[in-house]
Amino acid sequence: MKTMNEAKEVKKTSLALIRECFFEQELLSLNDIREKTSLSHGAVVSGVKKLEEDKEIVLSAKSGSSVGRKTHLYSLNPDSFCGAMIFIGRNEKTSTIRYLTVMCDLSGVFHEERVRESDTYDLKDLKSVIDEAVENNPEIGMILISSPGVCMDGVIRNKPFFEADAASLIKSHSLSWAVENDVNTACIGFHSLQKGIDDLAFVYQAKADVFGCGMMIHGALYNGFAHAAGELRYFPFMRYAKEKTAEELLKEQILSVAALMNPECIAYYSENVKDDIDLSGQMPGEVLPAIVRADDFYELQKKGLYAVMKQHVLTKRGSTK
Repeated sequence: MKTMNEAKEVKKTSLALIRECFFEQELLSLNDIREKTSLSHGAVVSGVKKLEEDKEIVLSAKSGSSVGRKTHLYSLNPDSFCGAMIFIGRNEKTSTIRYLTVMCDLSGVFHEERVRESDTYDLKDLKSVIDEAVENNPEIGMILISSPGVCMDGVIRNKPFFEADAASLIKSHSLSWAVENDVNTACIGFHSLQKGIDDLAFVYQAKADVFGCGMMIHGALYNGFAHAAGELRYFPFMRYAKEKTAEELLKEQILSVAALMNPECIAYYSENVKDDIDLSGQMPGEVLPAIVRADDFYELQKKGLYAVMKQHVLTKRGSTK
């Protein structure tokens, strides 16, 4: 017979398993959950009831014929958590720094876009953007930032141009935070769209000779010991970049990443090369990864920060992972 503590631990684990299902799939019935978790019908009913009482999930729909009992479909409660996402980038048309703030609920719906332009990447501007987001949205539970530069421990660095301790600004509001490089964020977003592919890379070509790369290894973002992994500008052949076309450089960068990582897939986004690139014959066919051209860098960043936010909430509420 299980002790009281053991019984509590079993119940806690069952609840965590059910919770994880909702973070992986939009709509679920009791039978769906039972099939995914192998829990008993009673444990599933009890767990769903608990999550509904705690307002973590809501009854979203009833399916079935008009005659007889309908199947109840549950989903995450989108109002149970809200994140403010700040995307920092350069507006090439005006040569200014652009701060784009959007609110995101737990169902992945984005709204309330606000844009701020500044002549420089300045800590005061970032503080104003964060303060404004918190003031206008008191329901915020987390602030997430996607920015160019090396991001480590909440500090954004792109020497010699700027250094900003973004985490300290967020902590002053007693909020959770995540600060990540924009290319890494897009890589996370691309990974979130792939099913069963956990070794991949994302190459970003901002200008003909300006590159960045995000890498997922066994499903986890790889940053390197100083969070500078993916700084492709340090490849020795980049000293001859001016002698090559944007497409030639893009191919060399992708082939270099393929040789180093041997990923299953490499996605790329280029501001300079609009057509699909062909790397057939450049590596043995059995080791050449699938090459995918991405069309929207910003959308991948959004999906990346949303994936980070969902994992944060799942970890905070209780997970077996």
